[in-house]
Amino acid sequence: MNSAWNPSPPSVLSLPPELSKWMGKTVKAQIWDTAGQERYRAITSAYYRGAVGAFLVYDITKRQTFDNVQRWLRELRDHADSNIVIMMAGNKSDLNHLRAVQEEDGHALAEKEGLLISLRHQL
Repeated sequence: MNSAWNPSPPSVLSLPPELSKWMGKTVKAQIWDTAGQERYRAITSAYYRGAVGAFLVYDITKRQTFDNVQRWLRELRDHADSNIVIMMAGNKSDLNHLRAVQEEDGHALAEKEGLLISLRHQL
């Protein structure tokens, strides 16, 4: 997997070959990275249908990105299957000295909304 940072990531990400097998089976996945941009809002609801999982990521150094998680949750719950698995992650943990969202806030929201959570990764 290429670890070089790309400041303009693609809207659709594909799984590298080493991640396309799970438990001996081939996994087909489409990963849509909207980066929370409003311009994608009109099309995202169509992609929620049939989705089995969603990954909501916020920037721990920008409170607004955490506050936006509630809006994305509403959209997911309005348009996705009720069994969708939703995980939330706070990224940029390497910038802890600039933290604007406390870990406790992330845990509280995850518990309230029934989300899986990851707060320790540099995504």
